[in-house]
Parts: sequence; structure tokens; C-alpha cells
Amino acid sequence: LCDVDHVSAEAFGSKHQKRIDAEVRERAAKAERKKGDEGHKEKKQKKSKADPPLPEMDMMERNTATFLAFRSSPPSTITYDAMPWPALTPSGSFPLPPTVARTPSLLQHYKRQLYSMWHPDKIQQRFGQLLHADDSEAILKRVTELAKVINEM
Repeated sequence: LCDVDHVSAEAFGSKHQKRIDAEVRERAAKAERKKGDEGHKEKKQKKSKADPPLPEMDMMERNTATFLAFRSSPPSTITYDAMPWPALTPSGSFPLPPTVARTPSLLQHYKRQLYSMWHPDKIQQRFGQLLHADDSEAILKRVTELAKVINEM
């Protein structure tokens, strides 16, 4: 009778021990995952701090977004001041991130994009009838200057 009670106690203890071991493993795994998540967050934070957005890229995106918004809903009469003139660098050129400047195919793509926005014929075609009579000549002169800047890139 004692042997049976003893075996039953061992069986009970064995089951109980397995449950305890499983719980310990689960807690350890949770702690590892949490630790890994914190490390992952730190890596993300370090990466974002190490790779700030380039000001040239911000300028490029702003220039494009402003022009596209203007093109999609232009005013009924476009004056010189109403044109979404692009922000240029202090040297008077369009902003170019180093990767675009060093890669001929990217530079060519960017130039085509700029020409599609700032070529005098395109401006005349898109907005010609909307240009204010007093400002029309000044607008087209400025657009021609921008086209020359694009050509010299």
C-alpha cells in the first residue's frame, strides 16, 4: 500500500514538475522576446538617428508635391506670385541628393521629371489660357530660365 502511495506521489510530482518546467521555459522565452524587441527598437532608433533625411531630398519632394497640387487644381487666373516656383539651392540649381548626382540614370530620370513640370512648352500647354495677361511674359521668362538650369545639370 505504501508503494502505491509512493508511486502515486512520484507520478504526481513528475506531472507537477513538468508543468513547472514548462512555465519556467515559457517565462524565459517571453523575457527573451521582450529583450529582443527592446534591442530591435534600439536598432531602429539608432538607424533613424544615423540616417536623417537629406535636405535635398526634402526640397525635391516638396517642389514636386507643390507643383502637382497646383497642376491638379490651378487658380482661374495664374499670376506670377501664384506660380508654385521651386525652391532652389543657394547656388541657384535644383536640389540634388548625392546619390542622384552620382548616378547618371537617376539624374536623367530626375531631369525628365523636372522638364515635364518646368519646360516652357509644357507650361504654355497646361496653363497658357489661365496666365494673367500682365504676368504671362514674366512667367514664361522665369520658366525658360528654370529649363536652362535643368539643362545645365
